[in-house]
Amino acid sequence: MPRSFLAFLPLCLCILAVHPALAVPAPLPGTACARLVDHPAGRERLETAILHYRGPRGVRVDLVAAIHVGDAAYYRALQKQFLHYDKLLFELVAPVDADMARAGRSDSGLSGVQRWLKDLLQLDFQLDDIDYTRPNFLHADIGIEELAANLRDNLAELLGMMVRWSVIDSVRMRRADGSLRLGGLEFLVAMGRKDRPRALKLVLARELVDLDDAMGELGAATGPGAILIARRNQVALGVLRKTLDKGARNVGIFYGAAHLPDLDAHLTRDFGLQRSGSQWLTAWDLSSPATQEK
Repeated sequence: MPRSFLAFLPLCLCILAVHPALAVPAPLPGTACARLVDHPAGRERLETAILHYRGPRGVRVDLVAAIHVGDAAYYRALQKQFLHYDKLLFELVAPVDADMARAGRSDSGLSGVQRWLKDLLQLDFQLDDIDYTRPNFLHADIGIEELAANLRDNLAELLGMMVRWSVIDSVRMRRADGSLRLGGLEFLVAMGRKDRPRALKLVLARELVDLDDAMGELGAATGPGAILIARRNQVALGVLRKTLDKGARNVGIFYGAAHLPDLDAHLTRDFGLQRSGSQWLTAWDLSSPATQEK
């Protein structure tokens, strides 16, 4: 019998809060943007990727996968990484010409959910921990006015896409590794655990790295996916082109993991760059308290 959508609602809200584009880090060909490192000794961790690209005339571009709630140490590591770039292009749907010193203090509904989630999971919030006023930071996203207009004009398509995804997800009984998936029930059980923050993070981490196949529409160049992914990537790539034309040779693009497959395709096809490697940062340390004390 299909499980009730209502049982999945809390889990869906938590996934939405982690990443504005439904939070799902779709994989690049041969390289994932996020992964759960699962150790039997209670030392699990959720990691996000930095993908390296190289091109003519010494051009170096990194795609830095973002997750919007994480460990304080994760954001410290990102801040340190960002020092190495001539320019760091970042995503943030904000009013045109917004004051970046205040943009990170948004009181929007999504930010409210994200702040609730970071408290529930005992994590930090990206907009609190990243200093967007640094001189090498460069806004590379659409304005909130354009996003609102696009969402309004395509509301029916977007709702249809979300309903289709919810139905597909609600009957997905097994994970990619073949293990049984209980979805909303796992979330409810985790809520009742003594180690609730860690238990919830384990459930969400598994969801975040296991929902790729159901989210193909988000990366589409047309239709609803264009609003959430493709259009915003076009803006980021336009800023990248101008930045390289002005002489920058070491550039980072700090964007949500769901955006990276499309960005990867454009970097290799339109910019003549080749992927040269990757590195991984621990976004969530999922070690058990007993393990952490050792």
